[in-house]
Amino acid sequence: MRRLFGLIALLCVAHGASAANTCFVTEFTAAPPPMYQAAMQKPLAEQTVAISGSSTASAAFQPNTILVRITCDASASIEFGTAPTATTGTMLLPSGAIEYFTVPGGQAFKVAVIANS
Repeated sequence: MRRLFGLIALLCVAHGASAANTCFVTEFTAAPPPMYQAAMQKPLAEQTVAISGSSTASAAFQPNTILVRITCDASASIEFGTAPTATTGTMLLPSGAIEYFTVPGGQAFKVAVIANS
């Protein structure tokens, strides 16, 4: 009986070690901007982007936009750029999380999103 319990314990440990978990690491080349407690109201522009199994980009941000607030009602990965393509390997934004990002003004940046559960 002891051998059976030992075998079961060994299998549980081996199974836990092989579980496929993912850690999302995002690197930046610039120091963080000053802390933002809140964004100035009234927003310059607001838009929504549908989250699906393929990358969908937002409309280009307004030329004066330098700070964007992003929250999604489902887990999604996001990517910024002038022609961004999000993949499930890009920055994860968990469902309900609220994040602020600085973007370069006047460069027609967009954000792309893709479902990532």
